[in-house]
Amino acid sequence: MLCVSCCILKWHTVCAQNKADYVCVHAVKPGQCPIPEMIPLCAESCFHDGQCPATQKCCPTTGGFACSDPREVLVR
Repeated sequence: MLCVSCCILKWHTVCAQNKADYVCVHAVKPGQCPIPEMIPLCAESCFHDGQCPATQKCCPTTGGFACSDPREVLVR
């Protein structure tokens, strides 16, 4: 399958069916990003969630985007 080999080469994208065809899409991890000022300057830079380890998300910072642990959401 072309999509699977395409996705393996594109940094943690996933293969998704789009009507009759398959396409590569970036993985989106659950959770919300913390306030940009709360992300450490030494965090690994990224372009999408699939580039970040484990449960970390690719979040906006004051100087670009970086991998960060998602913040906990309070449920009321």
